Amino acid sequence: MDGDGAEDVAVTGIAAGGEGVGRLADGRAVFVRGALPGEQVRLRVTEERNRFARGEIVEVLAAAAERSAPPCELVAAGCGGCDWQHVAPGAQRVLKGRIVTDALRRIGRLDPPEPDLGPELPAEGWRTTVRALVDEAGRAGFRLRHSHDALTIGDTGCLVAHPLVDEVLRHGRFPPPVQEVTIRAGVATGERLVLCAPAVRSSSPSAVEPGSAGSDGSDGSDGSDGSDDRPAEEADGAALMLAGDAEGADGAPLMLAGGAEVEVPNGVLVVGTDELAAGRRAWIHEVVAGRRWRVSAESFFQGRPDGAEALVEAVAAALGGAVAPGAAVVDLYSGVGLFAGVLGERTGGRVVAVESNAAAVADARINLADLGGARIVRSDVRRWRPSAGDVVVADPSRHGLGADVVDRIGATGAKALAVVSCDPGALGRDAGLLAGAGWRLDSVRLIDLFPHTAHVEVVTGWFRAI
Repeated sequence: MDGDGAEDVAVTGIAAGGEGVGRLADGRAVFVRGALPGEQVRLRVTEERNRFARGEIVEVLAAAAERSAPPCELVAAGCGGCDWQHVAPGAQRVLKGRIVTDALRRIGRLDPPEPDLGPELPAEGWRTTVRALVDEAGRAGFRLRHSHDALTIGDTGCLVAHPLVDEVLRHGRFPPPVQEVTIRAGVATGERLVLCAPAVRSSSPSAVEPGSAGSDGSDGSDGSDGSDDRPAEEADGAALMLAGDAEGADGAPLMLAGGAEVEVPNGVLVVGTDELAAGRRAWIHEVVAGRRWRVSAESFFQGRPDGAEALVEAVAAALGGAVAPGAAVVDLYSGVGLFAGVLGERTGGRVVAVESNAAAVADARINLADLGGARIVRSDVRRWRPSAGDVVVADPSRHGLGADVVDRIGATGAKALAVVSCDPGALGRDAGLLAGAGWRLDSVRLIDLFPHTAHVEVVTGWFRAI
């Protein structure tokens, strides 16, 4: 260690959060943001713990071949969005494969098959859902690293945002009371939506025109199927507001209560979270796997349609021959019905989709209406009463399945299971639980939905004999 408290460390591994891992002189593990395996770095410790520490790079003494200059200038300005722009795109999936294998071995206590690194999806201009802060001037920005402050995007734009989203980020203006915006776009349809928090008001609201986002004439108010005691979803209620006046003038502003104006490109649907809480509805449409999907403002959907398509194919491949004519499909954490819809269409069998989010359940009722006997259950999966099935798909949050859900999956009687995991640690824990319940890990496939970040998405295929 030198007089400035810096220490030279050899980086030997990569952690689940994307940090490089090495050893300090005292033997403790140290996690270093921005460091890569095989590098020699000079670091300064920023966080001390009994068994480990965290550090920041002072200097890269010997760079790995995988190190690359960040392609976006906002990284140098401190943007906290893309934490892996210093990793060459071709190496990112390889490192993610190492992270997944380590989690399955170290946490799951398994000897996993070699991971399939999946398709190479575009690393720029892909993201169709973006959440941004709003500064005092009403401009969108991303949070600075380790800060609650916003870095304004301005004319630079966002490297990973789809052009339909990037245009709103660069040119949109969202004066108070707007503090945060979520921008969504349907690539196949061109529809765009901005959700403003905590509120947005119009002094002269105009109805959404037929054929534009949120205007398919259906309200999704089918009610509960009796699986829980929550109230049926409310109907759409009052019409939402479309940015642009009745004549569709380009860039026409949407007036706020205080006289300020939200400015967005023509045809972009704007709604406040307060309006959604009052019962209003807003949605866009996307096309994935040959099916058209309604996606409401508060429903989860994958942040890129090509990634959603890749996930669907990875799930089908993981289930293999179990996706057979007449097979009954159970889709847990089903969202708007992506896996249920595609697999149900392929098998022609009975479909059960389980989801707790009210908006997503309403979307699923629309999206799966052509499947006839599809049953959409609004319930927390942990409290769901299992239904019989031949194949199960589970796409949980980053918290994973947990023991209760593994038990419920077993109670379906299914022999084939595909799990979509978005957190390596949760994957490792779930893998150990599934193996203990008699499931055999058959395949591991990465889908790199979020290039330039350390985020990992992986599909594992499991089988069991009953």
